[in-house]
Amino acid sequence: MRIIIGLFLSLLVTAGAEPVRSTGLVLPYQQVELAASSDGVVREILVKEGDHIDAGQVLAQLESAREALDVDLSKVIMEKRVADLAAAEALFNEKIFSKNQVDDRRLDAKVAETQHQAAKQRFQERSIRAPFAGLVLRLFKQRGASLHSLERFAEVADLSRVVVTLYLDAANLQRLKPGQTAEVTIPLVGTKPFPGVVDVVDPVVDPATGQFRVKVLVDNSARQIWTGTRASVVIQESPSDVPAR
Repeated sequence: MRIIIGLFLSLLVTAGAEPVRSTGLVLPYQQVELAASSDGVVREILVKEGDHIDAGQVLAQLESAREALDVDLSKVIMEKRVADLAAAEALFNEKIFSKNQVDDRRLDAKVAETQHQAAKQRFQERSIRAPFAGLVLRLFKQRGASLHSLERFAEVADLSRVVVTLYLDAANLQRLKPGQTAEVTIPLVGTKPFPGVVDVVDPVVDPATGQFRVKVLVDNSARQIWTGTRASVVIQESPSDVPAR
C-alpha cells in the first residue's frame, strides 16, 4: 500500500512539474521618449540615431546664453555676500557690529547661495541627458529647431536586456513566481534557446480574459536578440515549486 501511495504522489508531482509554455512579444528592458524641461531652440545635437550612450550623457544642448549669464552674475553676487558676512563677523568680534547685523549678513549670503544654485539648475535644464545607458533609436528634432517644454526630442532604449511579456491562464498563477528559470526561443534569431528568468508575476487576473501577465527577463549584452519579434517561452517548474494539493 505504501508503495502504491508513493507512486501516486510521485505522479502528482511529475504532473505538476510539467513546464509552462507560451509565446510573447520581445521588448526592450527600458524604452522612453526624452523631452526638454523648458522651451528653447536646439543649439547642438551631440548624438545620432544608432549611437550607444551612457547614463547622464548630454544628447543635446538648447540655447543657454541667458542662463549662463545668470550663473555668472549670481556667482559674483554670492561671493560678495560671503565676503560681507566675513567682514561682519570680524567687526562683531571687535564689538563694532551687533549680532543682528551679523545675522542679516548671514541671511543675505544664504539667499545669494540659493539663487546661485537655482541659476545653475536652470542652466543644466538646458541640456537633454540620457536617463540610462542604451541606444538612440530616433531623433525627432534637428539643430536650430524650436522645442517646447515636454515636447519629445528623442527615443532611447536599453537593449542590454530584453523582456518577453506573456499572458497566461489564471490556472497557472500559483505555479509561477519571480526567479524561476525559463528558456526563450526566438525563431527569427535561431533555434537555440536563450536562458531567461521570471522577473514579474502580476497577481491581478484580468476579469475580461481570465489571464494574468508574466515578464521574463533575458540577457542581451551580446546584442543577438531583436526586439519587436515573437518568442516561445518554456518555464520549467521544479518539484519544490509545485503548490501543495
